[in-house]
Amino acid sequence: MPQRTGVDGWIDELGAEGDPDAVPIDYSGSLPPNTYAALAAMPTDPAELLEQVRSDVVAHGGDGSDREVFQRIGGDLVGESIAPPTVVAARYRAAALIPGVVVVPDAVDAAGRHGVAVGYEDTAIGRRYEYIFDDTTFSYLGARSYLTRNTTLGPVGTLTSISAVLERGASDAVRQVPDADHLLR
Repeated sequence: MPQRTGVDGWIDELGAEGDPDAVPIDYSGSLPPNTYAALAAMPTDPAELLEQVRSDVVAHGGDGSDREVFQRIGGDLVGESIAPPTVVAARYRAAALIPGVVVVPDAVDAAGRHGVAVGYEDTAIGRRYEYIFDDTTFSYLGARSYLTRNTTLGPVGTLTSISAVLERGASDAVRQVPDADHLLR
């Protein structure tokens, strides 16, 4: 969805809440689920969760490939949402059911922090995707992807994306920054 930076410094999706030219957006059934209640309602059985994610990916125009499902679980469900611990655990276990998923004992996020990663290599395009976690608390640190063979994007080992989550939190309203009591460490 196109974005713009408003005069107040917040980045908005065009048509989002607070936009004077907004056309109401129906987020029901969005992928990933975008409310805590919707996330809490996700299956806690890893096999059921994996099947639901694969079905959701296909229903939203994807091909349901292992790469797409891995990215949905890792990037969207783990990296961009806060969910109940039982659902978070089911996500990790669901990712482990995807053929080719491996544990990477030492991965580094964009902030230079070392952690353990869960990785998936898409051999068709020569790229590995990794989601990095603190090796003690298993808190999500960030993600990275890199080339696993020479491609038109560059030589093997070329970093294609990297991120770090420095703080996460929850608030009760749009554009409300969480106070210290609502930050997740």
